Amino acid sequence: MAFQLLSAILLGAFGGQWIDRKMGNSKPIATIIGSLLGISTGLYLSLKDFIKPPSDSEQ
Repeated sequence: MAFQLLSAILLGAFGGQWIDRKMGNSKPIATIIGSLLGISTGLYLSLKDFIKPPSDSEQ
């Protein structure tokens, strides 16, 4: 779970940095947006796995 969260945040941050460099932005707007999207995606994936009901084999 921690790896999912960390990878989603890092992917969003590095993707945002790449977009900022490509567009020549002086302010890190895409980096901030990418980081926030990464955090929300990582939390969603982690919580989805955490709240998942147990399967028949786990009971």
